[in-house]
Amino acid sequence: MTKNSEELQYQKDLKEYRSRLSEQAYLSARELDNGITIVATGALVVSIGLLDHFSSVCDMVVVGLSWVFLLLTLGTHLFSHWLSNKSLNKQIDLVDQGVPSEENVWTKAVNFSNLAARIFLVVGIALLSVYAFGNLKISTNQEGPTTQSCICKK
Repeated sequence: MTKNSEELQYQKDLKEYRSRLSEQAYLSARELDNGITIVATGALVVSIGLLDHFSSVCDMVVVGLSWVFLLLTLGTHLFSHWLSNKSLNKQIDLVDQGVPSEENVWTKAVNFSNLAARIFLVVGIALLSVYAFGNLKISTNQEGPTTQSCICKK
């Protein structure tokens, strides 16, 4: 293969790579990661029903902290999508300049943001679970079921 044909093949591959990057940028901008968004939002909505059932300040603190982490999940997740678009646009610029690379300045920020959103989601769900399991109905007497918080002394 001559040097000229190798250069033509390289340019063709580079153009195809740029096309795939543009397509990914479009898809990333068009869609959010539905799983994280739906779970975090769903947990927030479901936990609103708990507002009438707090039996102690500690319960309010646990649920309040879970809301903070779930809101952090949503905010971080949306921020991650913005960073992802920046990363893809930077990668397109690098390809246009003829210096494609696997990572650019924004890629590490996207990875960190995605990891943070996942951690916030797990912590938020865990706190809601602590509240829910800590306030299960544990005994029945003649007046009806009673609850006893396992997480906070009443």
